[in-house]
Amino acid sequence: MARTAKWIVAIVFAVAGIVVLVGAIIYVTVPIDQLPGFMPGGHPGGGTYHKRAALTGLIAIVLLAVAIAVGLSARRADAAASDGAVLPPATDDTPGSGLADSVPSGDPGAVASEGQAVEPG
Repeated sequence: MARTAKWIVAIVFAVAGIVVLVGAIIYVTVPIDQLPGFMPGGHPGGGTYHKRAALTGLIAIVLLAVAIAVGLSARRADAAASDGAVLPPATDDTPGSGLADSVPSGDPGAVASEGQAVEPG
């Protein structure tokens, strides 16, 4: 899975986990007969739905745990990709690196990397 896709999946699971967690809080705090229309289980009477609240809370915890796991996996993939990144060529001017030997220094007696004398120009 691509790194960007992992981040998107992590965000989707995190948002879903937060929405489900809000639903669990609603089940705990709102009486059964006053549940919003989009919440299942509302009927006349009293009390709250503790079993539904517990199940919804458990689902929220699982969704958030998956979001964290996928996010950490994506973060590790980003770190690994940055460690293996292609670096620009070295600009080392030390003798024997090949770079300093091939650049004429302006000295008529300078030697190029192939062992040929550089002609003054």
